[in-house]
Amino acid sequence: MNNLAFTFRAQSRNTDSILLLEKCVQLPQHNLGSQHLHTTPSLLALNGWRFKNVDISI
Repeated sequence: MNNLAFTFRAQSRNTDSILLLEKCVQLPQHNLGSQHLHTTPSLLALNGWRFKNVDISI
């Protein structure tokens, strides 16, 4: 699922990619913790994608 989220992102399907990566982060975060080696990269990518996807129009 993680690879599919990155594929969606490459296709500019930002909302789909963020939703899928959220699911990809939830399982290892729940089982291993947010600081675990396998959780951190996906969590960092998700936070970066969310930041880039924020609409700042006034």
